[in-house]
Amino acid sequence: MVRGIVEKLNSKEVTTRKFGKKPVYSLLINGVWYGNIWKKPDCTEGDEVEFTEREREYDGKTYYDVNGVVNVISRGQGTPSNSSSTPEKPTFKSKRFNCTCDQFPINPLDRQMSIIIQSSVNRAVEIILAQFATMTDAQKKKYDAEAMWADVSLLTDQIAAKASGQDLIEEVLKEKGEKYKEYQKLLQGELDLEEKEEEPPAK
Repeated sequence: MVRGIVEKLNSKEVTTRKFGKKPVYSLLINGVWYGNIWKKPDCTEGDEVEFTEREREYDGKTYYDVNGVVNVISRGQGTPSNSSSTPEKPTFKSKRFNCTCDQFPINPLDRQMSIIIQSSVNRAVEIILAQFATMTDAQKKKYDAEAMWADVSLLTDQIAAKASGQDLIEEVLKEKGEKYKEYQKLLQGELDLEEKEEEPPAK
């Protein structure tokens, strides 16, 4: 069962053998696209929904489909539609994350981060509760509310960083920092790029 906030609602027209051209819909939730929705779902961006997923393999890649009906848990603020006077923002597709968005990685101050954090908290709570259910009675007694919240907070940060692309930014900054330190050593003569020739042994 998948539950989360609708980050994007996408549609495209495909050609079927039986019915000809028909629209098919897909939802972006927690940074993952769920497609193969042939009836327009009763939800908008910002709504919290749940549904059953189905995984399939095609051409060496894994895709996720909505299996059944998309149920709306709560209505969000949604996203206002673009007016004719406002040009549509250019989008790009990230092959690594299979998503289409205005900007990726997402700016930490972008309002979309609030949606990602909210859905990340929900997913983290589900995972921690599932883990708690498998514990023994002795382990449950030691696992108090403070320890559970600490685990939920840590897992929320990890899920949100992956969904928003912040982990990619951290990797880039770390790599740049290491290269900068190496460059400074080179300038100070502490790092030699070429191997020094060994002096001949004394006779």
